[in-house]
Amino acid sequence: MQETIGIVDDQTVKASHGLSGGSGRHINNFKKAKELTERFRQEFGGVTCRQLQQQFTGRTYDMWNVEDYKAFDEARGQQCVHATGTVTKWVIEML
Repeated sequence: MQETIGIVDDQTVKASHGLSGGSGRHINNFKKAKELTERFRQEFGGVTCRQLQQQFTGRTYDMWNVEDYKAFDEARGQQCVHATGTVTKWVIEML
């Protein structure tokens, strides 16, 4: 791809290795990502937006629907902010 389109440098290619499949799952990035995901799941009860909506508010919302989005925004309070702040702290600790 780099030779064809000429916009991907060597650093980008090296960085993408952590995203590869197959034997790439043995790379430390994958182990750390799994550890972070499991810690998040244990702390917040899920990892997808839909799972978190359910945990934070007791129901799910259609985020493409303006009224539903507003309802979720009001119902979630500071829970999403808390979750993102917590995971950011964890990532810094892991580095």
